Amino acid sequence: MALPLWVGLFAFFLGVILPWQTGAYLHQHLPSTLNRLADSIHAQAELHDVDIGLWRSSAVLRLRADWMREPLELRLHMRHGPWLGLHKNQPALGWFALHATLPSQGGISLFPAHQDVNAWLLADMWGDFQLGANRANANESLGRILLHAPTRRHGAHCLGELRLPGFKWLTPAGDLIVADVALRADLHRNQGRRQGELSMDAVSAAWVIAPVVRSAGSPAALPPSLLLDLPRIDLDFDQQTRLQAAWANGRGVNLAPLGLGNSMELGRMHASLGWRDIDWDAVLLSLAPGAWTQPDPRSRVRALNALTFALAQGELRLDTLELSRAQARVLLSGHLHTHPPALDWQDLELALQAEADRRWLLEWMQESTLWSSSQQAEQTLNELIQQGWLFTPAAQSEDQLRASLNLWRGHLSLSDRRFSLQGVLQ
Repeated sequence: MALPLWVGLFAFFLGVILPWQTGAYLHQHLPSTLNRLADSIHAQAELHDVDIGLWRSSAVLRLRADWMREPLELRLHMRHGPWLGLHKNQPALGWFALHATLPSQGGISLFPAHQDVNAWLLADMWGDFQLGANRANANESLGRILLHAPTRRHGAHCLGELRLPGFKWLTPAGDLIVADVALRADLHRNQGRRQGELSMDAVSAAWVIAPVVRSAGSPAALPPSLLLDLPRIDLDFDQQTRLQAAWANGRGVNLAPLGLGNSMELGRMHASLGWRDIDWDAVLLSLAPGAWTQPDPRSRVRALNALTFALAQGELRLDTLELSRAQARVLLSGHLHTHPPALDWQDLELALQAEADRRWLLEWMQESTLWSSSQQAEQTLNELIQQGWLFTPAAQSEDQLRASLNLWRGHLSLSDRRFSLQGVLQ
């Protein structure tokens, strides 16, 4: 009789006690956990219509952020009952699972909107997590990412691939639409430092910039926009973090509201940016437009001081930013750091170099609406060279033009023109 008794007690523990305690834990800690996660992405989380049951629970999560024009709302369905988790798209022995249908509207939503995709998160019996997605109608898996918790078998590790049909992100500056996007992760921690790679690529992406406000009675203009082919972003974590971005072709659909021609082609792009030991929140706050547009020059000095303290002992390097099309290109590189110990903005050091084909500059000037003719554009370019804003390296042909921006000990130089930064700030 002891064996049935122990089996009954074990089943009672798995079927009633464990789910009941999990539900109680969710009821007590779910709001604070979501708030901490939302704070990490500079957002605010709100829970509504919370229903905690013995084996199943549900809630509505509303996420608000300054980087979304509209809130994001998700209906969360949670399972914390005695089930094996051997679903086709969730192959694991689990104790907790959460799934939600990705929204078709809101700050971030699926694109095209008629897609029906479920996202799920499963915690298995070994303390690991699995994040995945599948098409609800076809029951087709769209991949999964494994989040290994630190155990004796392995260290903290995030590995996997997740592919979505596309999404639309409503930002304050416009709409970003991405089609057929894939997210790949291979991250781990080594001696407390994050290492590995995180990448995202898509078939195409469109950036529709917020339309310019027009006066009453004037005809409405199409908003400026840009179409990118095969965009890709890679993040590499090592001694320093490196961001690489690229696209195969950038086509300007309509840039007339920005003073540029409708058919401007940006061509291919490749960029590589690296940094270490930088407080990005403080850096972005110091670069906010409001800190530079105030009439009081002391506000600009304070912004430069904030930028200096945010950099501290860190360094920001732009290894390359290249735009190329046909036989022409433009290339940027530079670095930004401070002289330790950093006391104020005069300890900032900036070096930025730009190189462009004369043909590329003339094509860009002609495609814009700022010059009425090619002769006027070439005359303006020659004047910039004569005044020292642009120069031609002695060892290169006249078709290669360069410009440099340097800041050192409070002195600013732009190519052959030198200034006192204090005077510029006034």
